[in-house]
Amino acid sequence: MYYTPATGMKAVFLDVDNFANERFSSGLFKYIRAILLRFKLRDDDIKIISIAHYLRVQNPKDQKTGIFHKIIKGVPIVEYLQEKTSEKSIVLYRNSIQKALTTYNPDIIFLNSTAVFLDEINIVLLEEAVNSGAKVVMFVVDHLFPTYANHPKSMVDRYYNLMKKTEIISCSPFIIEHLFKESGLKASLFLNLISIPETISKTGSHNFISMVNIHPVKGLSIFNKIVRKLPNKKFLLIKNWPDVPIYHPPANVLLKNYYSDVRKFYQRTQILLVPSLHDEGQPTVITEAMLNGIPVIANAIGGIPEIPSAPGFFLVPPPSINGFRQVGTILYPNLKEAEVEAAANRYVEIINTIESEPEGWRKYAQGLISQARATCKKSEASFEQYYQRWSQPKQY
Repeated sequence: MYYTPATGMKAVFLDVDNFANERFSSGLFKYIRAILLRFKLRDDDIKIISIAHYLRVQNPKDQKTGIFHKIIKGVPIVEYLQEKTSEKSIVLYRNSIQKALTTYNPDIIFLNSTAVFLDEINIVLLEEAVNSGAKVVMFVVDHLFPTYANHPKSMVDRYYNLMKKTEIISCSPFIIEHLFKESGLKASLFLNLISIPETISKTGSHNFISMVNIHPVKGLSIFNKIVRKLPNKKFLLIKNWPDVPIYHPPANVLLKNYYSDVRKFYQRTQILLVPSLHDEGQPTVITEAMLNGIPVIANAIGGIPEIPSAPGFFLVPPPSINGFRQVGTILYPNLKEAEVEAAANRYVEIINTIESEPEGWRKYAQGLISQARATCKKSEASFEQYYQRWSQPKQY
């Protein structure tokens, strides 16, 4: 771990609606938490400011509004929960954003680029951050950022013009290149950060073939075929995003909600499947599995092939994806059935190869662990360079 003298910075992640739904179950918010906790180690003041139009409750009558303070997984959270209305109120959101930024007066604001959807609230959030006088750093984590192909040109122009006034970072050279081709916006490489003590499980049953996220873009169609082809194997499937189709697990699949302590997940996992069907960045779950010496089988898509490899990290050619169709809030990749079948067959072949080894999955453990630790060391050094720059006064 790297340490530098405390600067007394105030660092916040500013969010609309996402954190209220996901908490720290998604890769994005694990990414955010890792960054903020490294500020905290340097005695900086950190917060997630979450502005939402509702609170996650089972009964609508339990709906709460107002300002709420809590600490989740070591990170102070301030929730501004809006009045319940039939439609989101731009005025309410803008007032809450302005109030939060005035109250906490951050030196640096982190934001993530909106994915799939782009509405006026997303633009207002970025506009208020840029106008606050703080440094603004924006994450672009996958290919689902707003483009002219999917949104009105006037809205995309406004959003891009505001993004130009921020520092844009991404964990993947693939995403950086894709962003530039689509928008002309330039981003810098910011490597994923992982807390090794919070990730490594020293004991466990390791008796499941596991996959995280039941969303269609994460490869549920491939997973379902693998499960049917291996009826005598035990599978563990994790639900971590709120907006996903209802899933009825077959007899050999254990469906679980997200483990807040990921070590419990890796205690049960012997092989990790990442059959992603969209151009994401570099999923932290892959490096986490490698830190635990667990083999990974993943689709060679987006930034996944960029992750430093070792024996036991297997890449599979993904099916061709002919765009996406949207049903409600859920994206479904358009796929050819024969190619999904071929990908599933390749996964099954690799699973059988791993399990045919005299040591099974443990054959690969030491090499995977060594590579993942080297990756984490490089990431910490990279963060230190960013931090030194971010801690300098803003140039006007």
